[in-house]
Amino acid sequence: MTSSMLDDELVNKFVNCMMWGGEKSLSQKIFKLAMEEIKKEQSKNRYVFEIHFFSGPLSICRHPTDVFYDTFLKREHLHTIFYSHVCNFQVPSAINQRRRRFLAIKWLIKAARE
Repeated sequence: MTSSMLDDELVNKFVNCMMWGGEKSLSQKIFKLAMEEIKKEQSKNRYVFEIHFFSGPLSICRHPTDVFYDTFLKREHLHTIFYSHVCNFQVPSAINQRRRRFLAIKWLIKAARE
């Protein structure tokens, strides 16, 4: 993986949120290793697919950051529930873009740490 991948705004924000104790270089290494792992899994799955189905060259492998973006977009919440203190009911409300990004990053990091 190149360092230009880390120049992306969303990737940089994700790495910063993943960081504990100011160890940004460690967070970047972990992210790069995760991207390499995605690439290895894709190439392994492609090899198995070609063996079992006897097909020609395939282009099912995607860039690992594309996989990261797809996962991230699937985890963005579009609505949230606000609770009213006046009476007992829930009000669904739209979330702005910054809050959606924060919630998706938080969810992905929490899932990865568990």
